Amino acid sequence: MEVFEQRFVRAMDAVGGRYELTALLQKRIRELVRGDRPLVEYEYEDYIDLALEEVLQGKVEMGQEIKDPEDDDIDFGSGDDFDMGEGGGGGDDPLGI
Repeated sequence: MEVFEQRFVRAMDAVGGRYELTALLQKRIRELVRGDRPLVEYEYEDYIDLALEEVLQGKVEMGQEIKDPEDDDIDFGSGDDFDMGEGGGGGDDPLGI
């Protein structure tokens, strides 16, 4: 089996760079942890290894819409009820310092 570092470099070249690959792997690993099925048949040691193989086989690529179901439950509100605590938010200083 190919050494992980060699596979990482090949995948990095395939997607356009280290940061792109890292972001892609993070998203895919999150999906796998939530229970998504693997997109390839591969004997893997962990989700990182599996996600990397999926990238190498072209099953996962940048630009895919990956929706986070937990985002639907987040209510950021208007922020009007945010309490800066003692000394915060008063006066002309926007940082409340």
